[in-house]
Amino acid sequence: DHWMDLLVTDSAVEEERKGKSPRFLLQKAWDNEAIANQMDVSDSSDSDSNGVVNENGSKYVTTWGTQFATLTSRALKKNKSTVLAPINIIRTTLLAAVTGIVYWDQKYTEKDASQVYAYFFLVMLQWIMMSMGNAVFTFPQDRVVILKERATASYRLSSYFMAMTVADLPVTLIMPALYMLISYWMVAWSFGFVTFVLITLIAMVGVMNGQAFGYLIGASFDEIGRAHV
Repeated sequence: DHWMDLLVTDSAVEEERKGKSPRFLLQKAWDNEAIANQMDVSDSSDSDSNGVVNENGSKYVTTWGTQFATLTSRALKKNKSTVLAPINIIRTTLLAAVTGIVYWDQKYTEKDASQVYAYFFLVMLQWIMMSMGNAVFTFPQDRVVILKERATASYRLSSYFMAMTVADLPVTLIMPALYMLISYWMVAWSFGFVTFVLITLIAMVGVMNGQAFGYLIGASFDEIGRAHV
């Protein structure tokens, strides 16, 4: 949008500024780029007479794998600052410590069964809801960009969805793993390591399901407020 504002100017002003306008300078630079010639060759070989479908019968110039790899790389760069953000680590550590204190040292006995059940229920509830709440905002925030890029046949919707899912996995799974690593050994250490691994895996599956439901809800509404409600 910023570049469009610079490039689209009034015709009268454009005549006065010819030779110095951003549009003129960018066009001149682009004409001299080797990549422009390469794209011209690619367009002429991949497109039919209408410029819509390539020789393989697809409107997409690149393959699904290329689209997936490119979109995943872009999403990972976008999420890089949030994967191990200090605020997320501190929040998760404090939340795990508080949970561990509340349900401290539960034994594998009938007397503590209700407390152990409450602890595991809390783990599943809070992390599923948190992953769902974060995922709800993904599509509404990027909807305008997605529609513009899809309109130019830049990529398939399936490749975008898979790329976003894969790129969000570190953000989605690292914090719950840290939470379980702290809280489990404060609450249910007597259950053993095998139980810890199984419960953590179950929690991860629940988190991924919550993320999927969040994507579904977010994609169903045009406005972020409606999706969040």
